[in-house]
Amino acid sequence: FRQNQGAPARGPVKLVPMAFALGAALHLVEFSLLQGAGPDLQAAVVTLVYLHLVAFGAILLSGFWSIVNEHFDPREAKQRFGKITGAGTAGGIVGGLLAERGSAWFGVDALLVRLAALYFAAAVSLWLGRDPRILMAGTREAA
Repeated sequence: FRQNQGAPARGPVKLVPMAFALGAALHLVEFSLLQGAGPDLQAAVVTLVYLHLVAFGAILLSGFWSIVNEHFDPREAKQRFGKITGAGTAGGIVGGLLAERGSAWFGVDALLVRLAALYFAAAVSLWLGRDPRILMAGTREAA
């Protein structure tokens, strides 16, 4: 088995950050459509938002775990996956509370802007995390 040395590597490390950036852009488009939409168009946009969150969210989650799976050998993965899962669970609880409070304070429509910002932050984090020097520095600090 010989890998083509000239071709850039394709896979979740390249695709998932782009998918998060696309998701952020879609949330901003959805937000702008809701702002000037009549009741009929609002119903269609709300359906689009639902499909975006359910379908695209599952794809992004799968992509995240693909990236994590590529970064750790099986022994290290066994040690770290529990921590990653626990942090994700805590993040889901805190995110739900922040979404509820943010919607109460700023309105439900503004939630799409906050989601876009979080998606974009995830994309930037993954883009920065692709640098092997950053990954190695993080591994040495954690050890």
